[in-house]
Amino acid sequence: QKKKKTMFEEEEESILQSNGVNERHDQQLNSIHSSEEYIAAESGGLNQSNILRQKFRYLSVRGIENLKKNKYCGEDHSLYYSYFASPLASYLNERFMPLWVAPNVITLSGFFLVLFSHMLLWINCPTTKEEYSPWMATITGLFIFIYQTLDNMDGKQARRTGTSSPLGQILDHGCDSLTLTLLSVNIAILAGVDPGLSLGLICSSMISAFYVTLWEEYHLHRFQLPVINGPNEGLVGSIILCFLAGYYGREWFDTPFIGTLSKKDTLLFVFGSSAVLTVFSHTYRTLSNLEPGPFQSKQDAKSLAIKRLTPLFIFISYILVVGGSPSVQKIPHLFYWTVGLNFTRMDSLFMLRMVCKEEAEIFPSYLWPMLIISFYSLLFQSGLVLYSDEWLIVSYFMWSFVTFCDFASRLVNELCSALEIQAFRI
Repeated sequence: QKKKKTMFEEEEESILQSNGVNERHDQQLNSIHSSEEYIAAESGGLNQSNILRQKFRYLSVRGIENLKKNKYCGEDHSLYYSYFASPLASYLNERFMPLWVAPNVITLSGFFLVLFSHMLLWINCPTTKEEYSPWMATITGLFIFIYQTLDNMDGKQARRTGTSSPLGQILDHGCDSLTLTLLSVNIAILAGVDPGLSLGLICSSMISAFYVTLWEEYHLHRFQLPVINGPNEGLVGSIILCFLAGYYGREWFDTPFIGTLSKKDTLLFVFGSSAVLTVFSHTYRTLSNLEPGPFQSKQDAKSLAIKRLTPLFIFISYILVVGGSPSVQKIPHLFYWTVGLNFTRMDSLFMLRMVCKEEAEIFPSYLWPMLIISFYSLLFQSGLVLYSDEWLIVSYFMWSFVTFCDFASRLVNELCSALEIQAFRI
């Protein structure tokens, strides 16, 4: 009788599944990308790993579970943020922002403003050395301020509407990653900085400061900004620089500032020194407060944490080695767009591993082209090869653009499916 009952239950369950009566299984069939399908796959006799390999490229079963439990922890000790930027964002958000506007829409709106000002300068200054109209510099500074304000508003809108999610956290940091690369090029154009190693120094300084902040968050599980930081005081300095360029022109940066040191050289010194201080402070705080994992000594934990800085060293090497090539003087925008796209991809995946509580890659495979192109560029600059490295730089940009678009769309769709949310609607 027990066997007959079991057989009857199995037959009834099969009929319920085929007729769509069983609500749970009906939901699984109608929502192929729903994370519920993968979590419940084992009870239905399906292999979870195989399903995830087919549907999810960047998420695992355990990653989805941790993703849903993730809680953002962040602190910003900036006085500018506490007494001006944050109150302004709160006021504008409560007074003018409708509740139906998704936080991610606010994030992208700020990014597109920076993108518009960058494209404006790109069209007028394709090699960064051409003259620009003063109003372009003023527009660039104004859009940076609006971007900063919207960047503060998106998080407040998410908490206001109860739609905070890891997707918004990753999208926000991803937009910031690409924005800082575009800003470095904009600053170089406005201040008349050489598009080679000088611009490489600015870009390397900005991405170094950004990455070590994220690296600290990965290991200490909290996002912490000091009293003076890039997202606040750094952007304010960029805004002032844009307004000065719009009022005085590019020639003003060539005038002496301290003795024979020009304002342009002073600008490069400020970027370099601030990056060194930021990297040192975040690295020291991380290694001092790092908690080792199970069956791991503190020394091993520190060694592993330092190894996770490998991608940053690869980026800096690529920027400084290939950035010194004569080819970059002709196509600086394509070169730094390549840097920005790949840096955004690296940061987004690093943050994804953080919110999923998984191990981050020490040496991502998509960074191999950087090493290959850097090696070839060194040979070309040394005169050991005759063919220019320009074709490699252009090809790498095209490959980076296509793969980044595929990566971004897949990641957003996978996160929406796993979290059962919509990216740009409430």
